Amino acid sequence: MPPATPSASPARSSTSSGAPTASPGAPAEAPYRLSVVGSRGSPGPPITISTAADCAPLPSDWLRRVCALTLRSAWPAIITETDLFNDPATGIGEPTWWAALERAAIDGDTSLCFDVSMRMWISLGSSLGGAPEPGSTPSPIHPVAGCLSFLRSTAAKGSFQINDQGGGPGIVVLFVDPDAVADAMAGTAPAFDPYVVCDVGTLTRDVCDQLIAAVTTALGSRQAVVQEMSIRNVPAECLSAGAPCRTPFAAGFVAGVVAGPLNEGEFAFDVTNVGGQLKVTEVPYKP
Repeated sequence: MPPATPSASPARSSTSSGAPTASPGAPAEAPYRLSVVGSRGSPGPPITISTAADCAPLPSDWLRRVCALTLRSAWPAIITETDLFNDPATGIGEPTWWAALERAAIDGDTSLCFDVSMRMWISLGSSLGGAPEPGSTPSPIHPVAGCLSFLRSTAAKGSFQINDQGGGPGIVVLFVDPDAVADAMAGTAPAFDPYVVCDVGTLTRDVCDQLIAAVTTALGSRQAVVQEMSIRNVPAECLSAGAPCRTPFAAGFVAGVVAGPLNEGEFAFDVTNVGGQLKVTEVPYKP
């Protein structure tokens, strides 16, 4: 059962150009510019994308879909609660993801970096998704900081390149808004910025965002040793070696969360919905 009053992902009330954010009925649109990279690797003349029809000259259906979605004036109007935020090995080609990233980069909108979807995308896209090599000491992943760094460097350059993730050869260059540099510099990475994984298809983005916040508070000073947070749709006892997995789950059960060093869970919590509020209970756990 999800929390009764989920909090929305952070978003600005307008784009850097002053266009209003999307409404549920008809998403507001904000024009932007792009150019198509030719066969010799040089960008063509800039094209202003004001309507979906302006995307027609692009060389593939995937690029045309992303182009049209990017017209929406803010990234939360592009990503929906039903969009998957799964392992990039299978989900990196999703047009909604690339369009949301493009819109955030065009506007310098750092609120995308704090959404669990982007945290997962960066976490799972790293080389540290599996067990480290014997004798190696992997560096911690800080997905929010990584996302902020990308948006800032992109804004400073004034443009960025997107390759066709649908399998085609097409490449486009997108140009950021003039105010993107100032907007991108406004975001600050949290002190606690762990690698994050949340169960795909069973928990919504809003619920995962709430779970991260609730468990972060429960960890307190122990955040200093936590590099990874794994959020699952089963109680933490079901993830513990040799422990029984009791069913049915407790009334109001939301998720089990394991946190600790990379690939070595140390702390475990069960989270339930009690009267519309998340209750975090620490439970025994053995990796």
